[in-house]
Amino acid sequence: MLVLLIVPVLVAMQLLAPTQVGNAQIVAIGYLITGLSPVWFFIGEGRPLRILLFDAAPRLIAAIIPAVLIVTLGFGLDAYAIGLVIGGLIPPTIGLFTARARWDFVRRYGARRLLRAIRAQGAALGGRAASALYIALPITLVGIASPASLVLFSAVERMMRLGLALLASVPNSLQSWVGAPPATARAERRRRVHLALAFNAGLGLIAGLGFTWIAPAAARVLFSGTVHVDHSVAALAGLVIFITCTSRATGGLGLVAYRRIPSIAVSAVIGACVGVPAILLLAAIGGTAGAYAGEILAEVCVLTAQVTALVRVGVFRRS
Repeated sequence: MLVLLIVPVLVAMQLLAPTQVGNAQIVAIGYLITGLSPVWFFIGEGRPLRILLFDAAPRLIAAIIPAVLIVTLGFGLDAYAIGLVIGGLIPPTIGLFTARARWDFVRRYGARRLLRAIRAQGAALGGRAASALYIALPITLVGIASPASLVLFSAVERMMRLGLALLASVPNSLQSWVGAPPATARAERRRRVHLALAFNAGLGLIAGLGFTWIAPAAARVLFSGTVHVDHSVAALAGLVIFITCTSRATGGLGLVAYRRIPSIAVSAVIGACVGVPAILLLAAIGGTAGAYAGEILAEVCVLTAQVTALVRVGVFRRS
């Protein structure tokens, strides 16, 4: 799949960024290869520490080093692009050696088994596609609805999404613990879901408050003082972080543990249907603040749909 997508991505960058084709193409490839992450293999192994050591840590280091080189030594944006590719290649490489995979495993897997696996994961795949729609489009939507707000919004959005990407390792590491074997008692499964929800909501609150406090200073460093981020805008992005961290637990942990994968897909579709028009409309009215209000509305709808599904399966019912 990666090989099939490379050429369209390179062509798209040629059309969309004609003045910075090389960097744009390298960055696009860097984002594309993030799909090779071995996170789900480590989740299946029940070894959450490997997610931190072999996936999150290499990506973080590969992001920090180019940032330092750009800020302190005046390196160009190509340093960031190359770092993104390196950070994307290290985790799957380590994952292959850790899994001791045979190099002919793709051939042995076979097209028929691959199609069966895709069909079995159809609901989850649909949910991922829908959620990707309203996660990836905000910058484009703001550029359409409020071009004057695009620089500020894209700067804050980039910092926020980087933080969320790092925070994703936490719910991922809890997957194998919450998704206990079928023999686990119902009360124990409910208790684990409650703890995971509380922990991720608390983490999201701390991260959101931290982002509100740090983002203005971080923007001055990362963007060389060309973008001014005030605390009010940072607080809106911090609220998105809090809600997203919470919904990652209600969906990716709670609903998965109760085998309610279609409910995750439904919540993602609701988020996309609400988020796209809301960001367009509210960005046109309120600029950057309005765009984040649209994102918050979408995330609240996602969280509400997931909590409703958990209520229906009795997660919050007293024993």
